[in-house]
Amino acid sequence: MALLGLQACVGEDVDHDEGALSAEGFPEELQGTIEPVQGFYRGRAIALYDFGTIEPLRNPADEFAGVRVHPMYLLVPRDELRPIGRPIVDVIPPSPGYSPFFQIVRVEVDGSVGADDLKSQATMLRRSHRRTYTSAIVHCPVLAEGAEVVPPPAGDVAPAVVDLWWRGWRTRCLALEGGEPFGSVGLGPVPADEVAVGDRTTYTVPAQDVYLPEVRIFDEEVAVPDSAVVDRAPGDAGYSPVGRVSEVKVSATYVVGGFDELTDIDPTLIEPRVPEEFVDLPNVGGAP
Repeated sequence: MALLGLQACVGEDVDHDEGALSAEGFPEELQGTIEPVQGFYRGRAIALYDFGTIEPLRNPADEFAGVRVHPMYLLVPRDELRPIGRPIVDVIPPSPGYSPFFQIVRVEVDGSVGADDLKSQATMLRRSHRRTYTSAIVHCPVLAEGAEVVPPPAGDVAPAVVDLWWRGWRTRCLALEGGEPFGSVGLGPVPADEVAVGDRTTYTVPAQDVYLPEVRIFDEEVAVPDSAVVDRAPGDAGYSPVGRVSEVKVSATYVVGGFDELTDIDPTLIEPRVPEEFVDLPNVGGAP
C-alpha cells in the first residue's frame, strides 16, 4: 500500500451539503426499479444485474485495455480502524470516463475533522491528510436518486446500498463484488489487474465474453430477453462482471433457454458486436 501526503490548507475548509443528487443524465439501467434478469451458465439458470454499457480503456493500438478503477475515499480517524461519514467519490454515471469500480483509499483524519466535514475529492485533496491506497477494489454502481434495487433470488447473496458524497451531493451505490466491508454478503472479490501509476499501484478490470441471442424482426435485430449465456461464474478463472458482447443470431422460433451453455451454440451463429461493446453484467446468484 502506498502513502501520500499533501500540503495543508490554512483555515477551515469544509463542504456544504448540496442535498440529493438529481437523476438527470443517469442511464435508464440505473434508474427506477432495478431487478435481476435471467441468464445461463453451464446448463443452469443464473441471476444477473444489467447495469448497461461501460466505457473501456484502450491501448495505443485501440485494443481493449481493461476498465478503469477510480478512487473511493474513506475517512478514518487516526489510530482507529473504522471509517466515519460517507465515502467520497468523484465520478458518477454522467461523468466522462465513469466506471462502477473503485479502489478503496483510506484517508487519515484527526479529531478536528467531523464525519460530514469533507464531502468532495477536491476539498479532501486540499487538506493535509495522509492517504493510503489499498489493494481493496469494490464493484459499486452509482444509482440514480429514487432507484430501488430488488434483491437477487439466491438467499446467500445480499448486496448492500452504500451512501456516498459526490462533490457535496448525496448519492448511493450498490456494493457488489468486493463489497464485504460495506455489508454485502456472498459476492467474492473483484478480478483486477495491477497497473503502476507513478509511485503507487492502481488497477483495471478485465472482461469475459457474454453471448446474447438476437432475433431479426423485420429489419431490426432484437435481443431475446433473459437469455444471456456466460461460461464463467464467480470463483472461476477468467470471471468478470464486465462482459464483452457477442451476438448469437437465432431464428424467430427461438425460446428462452434454448441455449443454456456455451457448448450449445453453433460457433457460426456467433458474431462479436460491432462496434465493440462492453456491459456491466454481474452474476448475483444461481451458479455454484
